[in-house]
Amino acid sequence: MSESSGRTYPKEYSEAIAALEEQHKQELERLSQELRIGLQSEATARAEEQVQEQIQSLQQLFKQQKEENIQLQQRLLEMEGLRPDFSQRDKKRGSKTAKMYIG
Repeated sequence: MSESSGRTYPKEYSEAIAALEEQHKQELERLSQELRIGLQSEATARAEEQVQEQIQSLQQLFKQQKEENIQLQQRLLEMEGLRPDFSQRDKKRGSKTAKMYIG
């Protein structure tokens, strides 16, 4: 006979109780492991979702900056088209100025 919580049980009961306690312990360990795996999976899924959101955000930012660069290049070309061409005028003026001083 065995004693558990102040009572005396026959050996068969004690063995059955010990076996049930072991089963219970193993079940708790299994459930605990499943819970850890589930929490890790959930955390991984959340992290993957955040990474996808960041990638999309960066892609959108890149697209906006690319469009802005194109617009700025177009404005620059327009402004260059409006600018007078001083290079030809200066060459002509330079030769006149040189003639004035030389002769």
